[in-house]
Amino acid sequence: MKRRSAILPRMSPLTFNPHTDIAAVSVVIITMNEAQTIAGCIASVSVLTDNIIVVDAESIDGTAAIAQRCGATVLVQPWSGYGHARNAGASLARHNWILSIDADERLTASLAVAIRQLVTNDAVSRYRFRRTNFFQEKEVRFGTLGNESVTRLYNRLACSWSLVPVHETLIGRGNTATLRGKIEHYGIGDKHTFLEKKEGYARLSADKYATQGKQASLTKLYFAPMFNAVKSFVFQLGFLDGETGWFLASVTYRYTKQKYRFLADATKQSHHENPYQAARIRELSSG
Repeated sequence: MKRRSAILPRMSPLTFNPHTDIAAVSVVIITMNEAQTIAGCIASVSVLTDNIIVVDAESIDGTAAIAQRCGATVLVQPWSGYGHARNAGASLARHNWILSIDADERLTASLAVAIRQLVTNDAVSRYRFRRTNFFQEKEVRFGTLGNESVTRLYNRLACSWSLVPVHETLIGRGNTATLRGKIEHYGIGDKHTFLEKKEGYARLSADKYATQGKQASLTKLYFAPMFNAVKSFVFQLGFLDGETGWFLASVTYRYTKQKYRFLADATKQSHHENPYQAARIRELSSG
């Protein structure tokens, strides 16, 4: 979990009538070296609740101390994965409804109002909403990152986070519904940092696929990178974002190619180390 952070803009204060607070919510934030962003993140969610839990992966830049000064409950523990960290934070929460957010994200007033006005029911255990991404503090309106939704509000009694290495999801019973409003994501500070971050995600994705027994076919290695880049730049109108859209499409190409190359390398190494297991995988795949 190696991340560098962008400085986030201030969010206007928002007040609520406590008598209209239908569903009490706790907030969980996972961090590692987020000293530049954690205070702004906590400020944005403090309009929603005073029960804010920060799970910090032994930051060396003072993130935990800043979070404590901002009024959060802080759990410091070794990094064991995204899902593990989010679940650990949820276990400490005062309320069953959890909003999971990252330090480089901001809760907007529109989403805060939507959560406050939410009337929950037993059939729905999680909610998705839009995430607006910013590249060097400029909104990405098109392409893959301009069409993004995340599922982050959930009932911990019905579901929890999966423990895969990356791109964790909520698993459990109940349906998913959509909320109006959005969060803002300032995770792309500069091109070099973003490329480093995506390479890390590519390695983690390859580890996840390898664990699931997936293999990097020729189609995945050579066709998928181009397809995903064209999809972002052309079909999802990334070209309307100009130079930013072209850069993000090229990152999509690079990320897709890297993750399947890393998967191919991992599979080759696994076959070399355990030929019996490799033969068994081939047998199951063909059967």
